[in-house]
Amino acid sequence: MMFGFRKKPAPAPETRATLATDLSAPSEMLLDLFGATPLQSGVSITPENAMRVPAVRAAVQAIAEAIGGLPCSIFERASSGSVQLANDHPAHALVHDAANPWTPSSRLFEQVTRDALTFGNGYAFINRRDGEPVELIHVRPINVQVLYILETGEPEFRITNGDDQRVVGFRDMLHIMAPSIDGVGGASPVLMCAESI
Repeated sequence: MMFGFRKKPAPAPETRATLATDLSAPSEMLLDLFGATPLQSGVSITPENAMRVPAVRAAVQAIAEAIGGLPCSIFERASSGSVQLANDHPAHALVHDAANPWTPSSRLFEQVTRDALTFGNGYAFINRRDGEPVELIHVRPINVQVLYILETGEPEFRITNGDDQRVVGFRDMLHIMAPSIDGVGGASPVLMCAESI
């Protein structure tokens, strides 16, 4: 045996009883189901545990905090073609001051950016009253599935909360996504680079 390395012993064949009772060494099917496929190193990388890696956390925080610190306003184009600040627009206070009564706009944008950098997608539901936006509410990415309507090419979003499901149109969801091949849902940079992490 050179340098003290040796091959791992072959795993015992799995049985239904092992799959159902032994979570200390879960099967590949169970890991895939929860998005935690082990890598060549044998370690499973998820957005949550990737944030425990100092380099990942520092990079995500640097970008998310920079976005959260940027000023955000609504502008409108006048009939003359000039652009002017639209302080009276219903969404202005939501993006400039407070997204909702419990969340400053800057914190919402920081969280949605953090979600996009780790999960691949960041979401905020646009709550409307009489057609006017009154709140932006952060929605956890694990609770949202992007649906693609083939006939129109428009996205819809299925929000799941326990047993409750709701489908909302693209006009009622702020969706920030990481780059992806399909352009419908973002590909998680953490999972795409998991082997490096």
